Amino acid sequence: MALVAIFLYQGGQKAFGWFGGEGWMATVHAWTSAEGVNVPVILISAAIIAELLVVVLLFFGLLTRLGGLLVVILMGAAIFYVHGGTTFENVQLPLTILSSGLALLFLGGGHLSIDRAIGSNLLPTIG
Repeated sequence: MALVAIFLYQGGQKAFGWFGGEGWMATVHAWTSAEGVNVPVILISAAIIAELLVVVLLFFGLLTRLGGLLVVILMGAAIFYVHGGTTFENVQLPLTILSSGLALLFLGGGHLSIDRAIGSNLLPTIG
C-alpha cells in the first residue's frame, strides 16, 4: 500500500494538479522545456498514465506483476533522467521504490489480491 500512496501522490500531482502539483500540461511543458532533457511528449504522457495505472493495479491486486514492472520501468527512467550523474544519496529513494517493484514483479500479489483469487479458481490444486 505504500507504493500505492507514493504513486497516487506523484501521479495525482502530475495528472490532476492534486497535492500542490501543477497538472498535466504544466508537467509536460516543464519536462519538454528543461535544458538537457530530451524526453518526447508521448513518453511523458505514457509515464503519467503509467503512474495512475500503477495505483489502480496495486490497490486492487489486479495484474500485480504488470504493476511491479511499471514501477521498475518508471523508477529506472527517474534514476536515468532525473537523477542521472548525481550522487548515491540522490538515488536512494528511487532505488528503494525500484526494489519494491522488483519484489512485486517476481512474487506477485498477496493472499487478498484479485490475482490470487483468479489464479486459485483457474489452477488445479496439487498435493
